[in-house]
Amino acid sequence: MANGTLRLDSPFYVPGRITVTSLDRSIERTREFDTRTPAAGLCYEAAEAARRIAQGSIESPYMPLQESVTILETLDQIREQLAFH
Repeated sequence: MANGTLRLDSPFYVPGRITVTSLDRSIERTREFDTRTPAAGLCYEAAEAARRIAQGSIESPYMPLQESVTILETLDQIREQLAFH
């Protein structure tokens, strides 16, 4: 059951502003993230992946493989519920 909404003012992979609003709209919180440049989207993730690959590692302690799999499974469930195929 939904408790509210999350609005992203830019693509999810680019830092920007997010707004969280409760279902009854009694609570709304906004947070701004440093945008630096739109081209910087996922640059930190790419740099971490490059470091780990160079070290012969297959995952990062910052984002373990199982966490990535869990996130993708959640996104699959969301797409299924919204009928996006």
